[in-house]
Amino acid sequence: PSQSPSYSTIGLEEFIEQRTPESDRDQYGSSGLGDSPRQKAFDWLSQDPNLGLYSDDRILQRYALATIYFSLHGDRWLNSKDWLSFDIDECSWYSAAGEACNKDDQIVSLELRSMQQG
Repeated sequence: PSQSPSYSTIGLEEFIEQRTPESDRDQYGSSGLGDSPRQKAFDWLSQDPNLGLYSDDRILQRYALATIYFSLHGDRWLNSKDWLSFDIDECSWYSAAGEACNKDDQIVSLELRSMQQG
């Protein structure tokens, strides 16, 4: 994975949109998502002060995990320890399954069932 250039908000939006399935592209962007989990994930990611240091794969991984967090109301989880932390690698965000990443820091396992509230 190559290092990513520093992303502006518009550049980040284009980067993610280009990697979004065609069937979802018309829903993406500031005009279409409103308060959706994907928009919340984009807004969160665009505020990450470390964004310019991440590989393309890592940007997409963090975006995907943030989308999961917002989709499943992570703010209501019994344990959302370190989720959405800018300063903590996403492989260290809490997962009930324990180790979530392989040796290449790619998410390979994510157990969230026991984290959800009642």
